[in-house]
Amino acid sequence: MNAVVPSRWASAYWNRNFYLIETFSGYGMAGRDPAGKQHTLQQDATADDLGAAVLDAMGHSRFLSLDEAKDFFDYKKMQEQYAAWIEDLMKQHGYKTKRALFKDMARCNISLTVGDSQMTISPSHHDRLESWSRVKDDGIEDVVIPSDSTPEVVGQALLLGFSRCT
Repeated sequence: MNAVVPSRWASAYWNRNFYLIETFSGYGMAGRDPAGKQHTLQQDATADDLGAAVLDAMGHSRFLSLDEAKDFFDYKKMQEQYAAWIEDLMKQHGYKTKRALFKDMARCNISLTVGDSQMTISPSHHDRLESWSRVKDDGIEDVVIPSDSTPEVVGQALLLGFSRCT
């Protein structure tokens, strides 16, 4: 039996108008954590600003117990939180439709296995409006940096990750 390894997660989005960096938490798999941090940065944010936001979001990521994970990943609760998340983003940034919000939006998932010396930024493919994915041998290369990198280095790695999104 494979043990679930404690990890920390964040997700970063960029739609050419703003950056959004959020805490994800979980147990084996991760989801948006309403108890975590959410950072919205303007298009002209520096690499240092982006990296600081990533490190803060990762710092608030929680590795849940199995019982906590059952409640955290409750389907109905997650649906309600997702709808509220979209509504809040649309209001905050002045979008009238989900299509306008998600058009050309890139996404990178960020992970760090506790005790490991590396942070992995995984760019993704934008499948459709609200869907991003990765598949084996998709040609999208992860960005891997030391886990103790400075905010500037983390931000530069995130920007590189966004440049690899398709």
